Amino acid sequence: MLPVLLFLGLACFGLLAGEARRPIVFGGNALPGCRCVLLRECPKLRPPRGQPLTREIIVALQDVRCGFLGRIIKVCCEEEQPSPPTDLPLTCGDTNNINRIFGGRNAPLGGNPWMVALGYSVLGQGGQLELSYECGATLVTRQHVVTAAHCVHPDAIGFQTLKQANIGEWNTETDPDCFVSPATGRNICAPPVVVRQIAAVTWHPQYNTDGKYNNDIAVVRFDRPVTLGPYIQPICIPNNFDPNMLASSEWNPQALALGWGRTETLRSSPVLQEIRLPLVDMQRCNASSQIKLNENQICAGGVTGEDTCSGDSGGPLVATGKAGGKYFLIGLTSFGPSMCGSNGGFGVYTAVYKYRDWIVQSLAV
Repeated sequence: MLPVLLFLGLACFGLLAGEARRPIVFGGNALPGCRCVLLRECPKLRPPRGQPLTREIIVALQDVRCGFLGRIIKVCCEEEQPSPPTDLPLTCGDTNNINRIFGGRNAPLGGNPWMVALGYSVLGQGGQLELSYECGATLVTRQHVVTAAHCVHPDAIGFQTLKQANIGEWNTETDPDCFVSPATGRNICAPPVVVRQIAAVTWHPQYNTDGKYNNDIAVVRFDRPVTLGPYIQPICIPNNFDPNMLASSEWNPQALALGWGRTETLRSSPVLQEIRLPLVDMQRCNASSQIKLNENQICAGGVTGEDTCSGDSGGPLVATGKAGGKYFLIGLTSFGPSMCGSNGGFGVYTAVYKYRDWIVQSLAV
């Protein structure tokens, strides 16, 4: 029966069976990255209306055929990938939550839908490669996150390789993520974590050029966009934010820091942690820092036992207005004192709003 089907299929195009270019898959299976559909269902390959099927067109279609429906050929129609976003979204900073980093607590499931975990390929104790979540990042478009430059720069990550981004992540040890509601006792679960591979990384060209951890910011593009929903949302980036004018501004003087880094147990937390930290003016911060800080950086913390720590790098420092509302990304965790959570030891964050134009330019890379 196979030779008859083969002859009938090619006869539809006026070709002999001996001219076939490659084996035909009769199960309707598509090659990776395409759909096996009827020719009329693939606008990219379908000849314009009224144009006869020339021999050249027929030969070209042979290379993409993937099966038959009766006597009608089916072709491998490539999935069209939407172009990556080239601007920041107008809809952003929304969370479906109304309401440990060092001294922190478990973040609510779904409460930070812009939070992303960056997974690296690292050498395990047995000499085998393992996936380890070493940095955080923040979703700013459907296909981009921002993180710290030292989370992606070769000089900083050494032999580690950035492999993937987990979007909609909460507990790195479970999938899907679930928790029991204290109010109802019901088990509430988020959708499965969305994993994307890394397509491009752009760190700031002046990273570390005029001071340690200066310009500590990078943009990472996924291989394809994510679908937005209650558990996956981009955050807003403010046009301006002055940490020295908080008393007279509409901003909340307490910012929210997030991450999976070391807690007071000195071990990384599999569950996303969050903590409220007071924002500190730069004059006070510089007085306690051994590194001269500048206007491209923000200080927060200084309270004993409350801080970001190792493994939180690249994660967001988030602010809202005094009346609540949308969430804005004001900082990226950059560096801090060697003893996390020490009294008067402030964490230093990259001031994201200072790099808004650079971020938009980097989206096209």
